[in-house]
This record gives sequence, structure tokens and C-alpha cells, in this order.
Amino acid sequence: ASVPIAATLVTAGMPPGAALVFLMAGPATNVATLGAVYRTLGLKTLLIYLTVLIVGSVGCGLLLPSLIDIHAFLDVHHHDHPAWWQITSTIVLSAALLWFAVSDFRRLMRRGNSGGTDSPTHVIRVEGMTCQGCASRLERSLNSAQEIDSASVTFRDGEAVVQSGSSRADIAKQIRKAGFQTPDDAATPDLVTLQLSTSSSGSRMTPDNH
Repeated sequence: ASVPIAATLVTAGMPPGAALVFLMAGPATNVATLGAVYRTLGLKTLLIYLTVLIVGSVGCGLLLPSLIDIHAFLDVHHHDHPAWWQITSTIVLSAALLWFAVSDFRRLMRRGNSGGTDSPTHVIRVEGMTCQGCASRLERSLNSAQEIDSASVTFRDGEAVVQSGSSRADIAKQIRKAGFQTPDDAATPDLVTLQLSTSSSGSRMTPDNH
């Protein structure tokens, strides 16, 4: 709904840069979005979000006229050649899409290969997470590890559920490598390892004593 409004404003004489600011900042600063960011990620992340949004949109709006001369497109009928920034943007976007596609494919293959195995599931308490963004960052870090089949991190519970054949000490090392801490094994019972075992009647969960 914002694009037709922006097109109408540009037709009426609004600078294209101002229309770009409207398109970038308008939908992203509604009350529902700001409330969701605040409840999920916290006040600090909300302030960073607004700062980046304001600075980025205004900066792009000021930079747009120097990159694109909209009057030049009025006389273009044939033999249109892409500008350097168009080629660069295409390459960067294609590389990003390829990167995420390969990452998702590797994750799916790893989970598929682990589907028929009896890798233990480790439930590990994690300290140092201050928001959902920390949990997401730790989850990505764990899933990127070659020796981990799958990982899920919840900020509310402060836990990481990791399916891996590695020992819990190795998994704890991966968590510390990502910038977080785990309670000491001997000092707290919060670090629990669960072994998924499959029987003829189905799957059941039993403690794994290490």
C-alpha cells in the first residue's frame, strides 16, 4: 500500500529521496512492529533498530539523487546499459542468496543424515543471554558446527537443546566459543544430558550418565 502512495507523492513533486525515506521507514515504524521488537528483543535493541532505521533511510534518501538521475530515464528508449551500482547490487544480492541457500541445504542434509541415528540430546543451561537475539545468535553458531546435528536455543528457558554425538563438554566449549557461559557440571544439576533411545514400543528419554 505504501508504493502507490509514494508514486503519487513523487508525481506531485516530492523528491525521490523523500519518497524512499517514506518507503523504508514508514512500514517499519508502525506501533505493532515497534511493540513486537520491544517485547521480543528488549529496549536496547529497539533503540538500535530505530537509530539504524532513521540514519539508514535518511542517508539513502540523500544519496539517491547522486546515484540515480531520474530525468535520464525519460530519454532512454534503446540500448540501455546497466550502471555500475546495478551490476554490483546484483552480484552482492546473488552471492547473499547463494550463501544462505547453501547454508540451509547443508543444515537440511545434516539433519537428514542424523534422522536415522541415536545421537543423544543434550539439554544445557546457558548463561549470559540478555535477549532473543542472543539466543538466535547462539543457535546459529551451534547449528554451524560440523559435529552438531541440530540445536535449538530458547531465551525464556535459558536452555540449549542440542542433538549431537559429541560429549556435553565439547558442546559447552562451543557455547563458550560463541560468547556465553554454562554452569559448572559439579556445582549445579541444571546441566542435564538426555539420551534418546528407540525401542519397539517407540522412543523414550532416559538420563545419560557421563
